[in-house]
Amino acid sequence: MTIDEAGNTFTIQGLDLNYDGVCLGPSNKYRDEKNIIDVGESHGKNATKVRHYDGLTVEEYLRNALNVLMKRGVHRFYLYAVDNESRKALRSVY
Repeated sequence: MTIDEAGNTFTIQGLDLNYDGVCLGPSNKYRDEKNIIDVGESHGKNATKVRHYDGLTVEEYLRNALNVLMKRGVHRFYLYAVDNESRKALRSVY
């Protein structure tokens, strides 16, 4: 992957990238100092299907996917939140 490419949990699994950027969509919210997964706001059709074969709830699957994406950057990691309240919380940290 190059700086001009975008990936997802499937394309970057197992890769170490120099730079990693994650955009938290509307299903990821930060409220009361906790990360909330709002499954109803997820646009990933495959992610929100009932997952009998791996024993994960949809929320657990989405958390795991986010965890994978956030750990790929070696030198730098960028994070952006679509949700206004979440973005304000991120700004208050940095």
